[in-house]
Amino acid sequence: MPGRVVYDWIDGTRSPADLFVDVGANVGSYTLLACSVRGARGICFEPVPLTYQRLLDNLRLNDMTERVRAFNLGLSDRRASCASPWARTA
Repeated sequence: MPGRVVYDWIDGTRSPADLFVDVGANVGSYTLLACSVRGARGICFEPVPLTYQRLLDNLRLNDMTERVRAFNLGLSDRRASCASPWARTA
């Protein structure tokens, strides 16, 4: 189970001095573990607008808006734009 491996890695290695970067953050499960439970600071990226809103909700509900910066964009190895079937806002 890949998710469990990631959770175990975050739980065993992150500290308050770390910066956790979550690319494709979805609703922020890994970010919340690294930044609230382990105390790291975070930056996360989620390109899908509706999912990004849920990510922001989770950060607010867990009082993480001061510790984590979230961006509604995707990352790539080159400058480009693309259309996504998930990019609807409603």
